[in-house]
Amino acid sequence: MKDKLYADKTITVWGLDLGSSCATLMAGEFGADGTLHILGVEQEQTRGLVSKGLLANSAEAAMTIVRLVKQLKNRLQLSDFPRHIYISIGGKGLRVTQSDVRRSIPTKHVSNKLLREMEQECKDKLEKAYPNFDVIEVIWDSFVLDGDKEVLDPTDQKATDIEGQYEIYYGQSPIRRRWEECVAKQDIFTVPCYFSCCEALRRALLDDSVVREGAAIIDFGAETTTYCAYYDGQLLDMTVVPFGSYNITKDIAYQAIKESDAEKLKKRFTHLIPQAENTTIRVKSATDLEKTIFYDTTTLTNIAVAREDEIIEKIVERINENIGKLQDKPIFICGGGARQKGIADFLQDRIDMRVQIGNIENLSADTDEKFLAPEYARIIGTLMLGYDFSKNNAEQSTIENKKQQKTKKGLFNTLVDLFQDNADLQKE
Repeated sequence: MKDKLYADKTITVWGLDLGSSCATLMAGEFGADGTLHILGVEQEQTRGLVSKGLLANSAEAAMTIVRLVKQLKNRLQLSDFPRHIYISIGGKGLRVTQSDVRRSIPTKHVSNKLLREMEQECKDKLEKAYPNFDVIEVIWDSFVLDGDKEVLDPTDQKATDIEGQYEIYYGQSPIRRRWEECVAKQDIFTVPCYFSCCEALRRALLDDSVVREGAAIIDFGAETTTYCAYYDGQLLDMTVVPFGSYNITKDIAYQAIKESDAEKLKKRFTHLIPQAENTTIRVKSATDLEKTIFYDTTTLTNIAVAREDEIIEKIVERINENIGKLQDKPIFICGGGARQKGIADFLQDRIDMRVQIGNIENLSADTDEKFLAPEYARIIGTLMLGYDFSKNNAEQSTIENKKQQKTKKGLFNTLVDLFQDNADLQKE
C-alpha cells in the first residue's frame, strides 16, 4: 500500500528550530525511500529572543520567523510560501511521564479513530492532573491486544481489548502557549504538529535497533543541555539542565571583555583536555579601550572544565542510576556545544558509555557536508518527524477517501438494483 502510494512522489517539509542563540529554518525533500535531500537553510541570531527554551517575545519571534521564511523562499526560488512548518520544543521546563490507557473494542477492530481517542485521553488525564502544564507531544510505545499479544502498531488489527503504553512530553503552560501566540501573529503558515526536542533528536540519530539495545543522547545547547536515554525500545530517562555552552562564554567574559571576543576565545583556544603548550592571548577590554586583558590557554581550559563539569554533573548522576542498562552503550553528543574542543574525551573520562559525535542517518548522498555538523541534528530530526506526520496523515486521508467512495458506490449500486427490480416488476 505504502509503496504504491509513494513510489513516484516526493514530500517537501519545512522545519524550525528556535534556540537561545540562533533560529534555524530548513526545507527538505523526502524521496520514496525516506531519504532526505536538504534543499536549503536560513539562520539568524536570536540572543535575548529565547531564554532557556521559552519564548521571551512572541511578536518579535514571529517577525524573525517570517523574515526567515521569505529569505528561504527567495533562495529556493519558490512561487509559493510553505503551507506548514513543523516545530520542535525544548527547554528547561520540558518533562516526560508514562501513561497507560485501556479500552474495550465492541467492533473488534482497532481503528485510527480509536487510537486518536486513546491518545486524547492521555492528554486530558495529564492536563487535568496538572492544570498549569500543557502537553507538547504524545508518543505511543507499544500496545497489548487481548491481554497477551504485544504489538508496536495495532492499526486495523482484530481484538476485543487494547491497552496502550504512552510517553507524554509536557511543560509549564507558557512553553506551548507562547509558541501558539507567536504562530497566530502571522498568516503565512500553520503548525500541524509540535514535537518534543527529545523525539526530534532520537529520530535523527538513533535507529530502532539502537533504541532497543540501549543508547543515550546529550544535546549541548547555548543555555540548556538536554539528556535522554533509551532502552528496550522506550524512553528510559530524560532531563534538561539549565546551563549550556553560552555559560562558558559568559565565564570567560567575566574579566570585562566583549562576549563576542569571549566566544572567539572559547572556540579557538579553549580545550577541555589540558594541553602541554600554554599560549598567552591579549584581548581589548570592553570597558576601557586603552586596557588590555591577558588570558592564557591553561586559564581558559580551567574555566571551561569547571563549567562543563557543572553542566554534566546531573547527567552523570542519571546515567549512573541506570548504568546496568547503559554501560558500554553508545551516547551520542550533538548541538553547538558538541563542537567544543576535547568534549568527547572529556565525557569519556566521566561516563561509562561509548561517547560518539552524533551521526545523522538517512541523508541523501549529495548532502552538503556542513549539514553533518552536530548542531543540525535537532532541526533535521524535526524535518523527519514532519515527514512521518504528513505521510501518515496523507495515507489515512487516502484510506478514508476510498472508504467513502466504496460507500457511495455501494449506495449507487443498491439504487440501481432497486430501479432494476421495479422495472422487472412493471414488465411482469
